[in-house]
Amino acid sequence: MNIVVISGENRILHIINYGYEVQYIVYNVKAQVINEGILESISGAFDSYKIVKEIIKLVQENVCFSSPFIYMYGDETDFILRLINHEKRKNDNSILNFIKSLANASDYFSMYRERKEYA
Repeated sequence: MNIVVISGENRILHIINYGYEVQYIVYNVKAQVINEGILESISGAFDSYKIVKEIIKLVQENVCFSSPFIYMYGDETDFILRLINHEKRKNDNSILNFIKSLANASDYFSMYRERKEYA
């Protein structure tokens, strides 16, 4: 089950409850990971509502994450998770643009010419 909690600082806590394992990730508004972790249970499945409070306490030890909180559960989280993924892909495009720029750089062509001369 996906759970999203948004803090007063506009930080986004994404919790994924797999039952015996819970993964959490804290993002800033630019979808950069600030904090993350995994909790595992040996005694039983995690209760989603109880684990949210525990994870917020854990996160608050490392990151400024205060109320008022906005809580979203299950299908309510779809839109914001899509926005996070979109923002991540947008950041990855800078890498793609850099790689494409290498094709236009003179260094790229000089390396290509050197290889061709030695072949």
